[in-house]
Amino acid sequence: MEELHHIDERTLEAYVAASTELDEPTKTGIEAHVGECALCREQVESLRLFYRELDESLDKGPTERDRSFMEKIFARRRFLLPSRAKELREKADSLVEAYAEIIEPYRRPLMQRLWRYVQIHPVRSAAAASFGIAVLAAMFLVSRPVARDTNPAYAKIKDYVLTVYNKEAEVLWTKSVLGIPDRSSEIQGMTGSEPRFLQMGDLDGDGVNEILISGANREGVFTVDSLYCYEHDGHLRWAMNSGKIISFGDTTVQQHSIAAIWDIFVMKKTTASHPQLFLVASEVSFSPTKLAELDPKTGHEIQAYYNRGGSGRLLSYDLDGDGSEELLLVGINDAFNRAYLSVLDPSDINGHAPVPPQYEPHNVPEAREKYYLLFPLTYFGIHYSVDPYNQPMNIWITQGRRIDYEVSERLQKFPINNMEAQVVYTIDSTMRVESVAPGNGLIKAQEYLLQNGTLKKPLLPEYLSELKDSVLYWDGERFGNKPTTNLRYRQPQQPTP
Repeated sequence: MEELHHIDERTLEAYVAASTELDEPTKTGIEAHVGECALCREQVESLRLFYRELDESLDKGPTERDRSFMEKIFARRRFLLPSRAKELREKADSLVEAYAEIIEPYRRPLMQRLWRYVQIHPVRSAAAASFGIAVLAAMFLVSRPVARDTNPAYAKIKDYVLTVYNKEAEVLWTKSVLGIPDRSSEIQGMTGSEPRFLQMGDLDGDGVNEILISGANREGVFTVDSLYCYEHDGHLRWAMNSGKIISFGDTTVQQHSIAAIWDIFVMKKTTASHPQLFLVASEVSFSPTKLAELDPKTGHEIQAYYNRGGSGRLLSYDLDGDGSEELLLVGINDAFNRAYLSVLDPSDINGHAPVPPQYEPHNVPEAREKYYLLFPLTYFGIHYSVDPYNQPMNIWITQGRRIDYEVSERLQKFPINNMEAQVVYTIDSTMRVESVAPGNGLIKAQEYLLQNGTLKKPLLPEYLSELKDSVLYWDGERFGNKPTTNLRYRQPQQPTP
């Protein structure tokens, strides 16, 4: 059998990418040979795939995919290599001409301009191919790299893997986070009974976000009392432990068994302020709770606020419109068995929340909250709940610098299973309760009790005024029913005796 002589690879590339530049006899001969020669046919298919993918990149800006193609071109060190002697010029002149025609006329990404030039001048480009196009590729790879946004904009945990993305949804980096449930950095609103494991924020004020992860394991890595801070590129900046939580009503300050982190929060008090990093951690029994500020550079604790009882969500808002934001912390004060709302100056949170004398902690001063409110149990909670307290469910900032604070009671002893009674308090910027609205559970509970004769007449809506008047305000010495600022607010901290 007569041995087949294979066609030169450069000729095959011209056939695939610039067939109009070949005369008909040459093209006919190539087609006949490719029909018989499996090796050359495979080479033609490979070249077609290459240029097809190259064409598909034209509608996109310079991405990592374009960069990959340029690397291929640079590695080949040729581009439509067959050329005709009459069109050869000096290599340097060809390079200058190629650059002028590629870069100047088209305001497009370099990848698109280069391919556009080759499509218009397929043979002329060959004159500069082995030298000029390789140099252009080198310019793309070295002197003019694709600018990639490396600032984290979004992060998620899925199947114990943390994935961090930029604003173009490109993956920046991944990391194994064994034991941490699926989470997103875009969680909004109350987290309920679950911690917020993942948070993102600009800790340095340099416009670049860092990633914060609180643990979820009892032992090993990523424990519930640990917080990890990762740089924008995935390097660990620091890891810290939530530290001590004081004992209320004891004579000592002791290290408890473990203090689980429930919330992570990054804020700026004013537009000119440095960012501040806060966490909320509580004993495994949810009481006591610590709100701590950490140094963003080291993770070291700067100041701490303690509450007897569990605490939920932390947020910030400029309540009075003076350009300075306050911290809002909600939870349960189990010394009074009521849901609370604490408003704090983020630059001064040191101390403990209000408690009766028998629960005064040793060597920890009273805090200087701006406001501290306690919210009453309803008739339904008093008679049908096993828990001696109500608890916060959600908090929103609404129009007119108002706060909507939802408080709930689990009615475990109610004839209907899984009943909860909710009340929503609307509060103005001075912490005055403007109105009280019943939730669906409260309305449903009343309807049931009216139908079975337990209630002889409706409690609502008159009962809502009674709840409004039962909200308590801390004045720095005692609780009262009138809206007031803590008298200790902004006073100098007294030394501990």
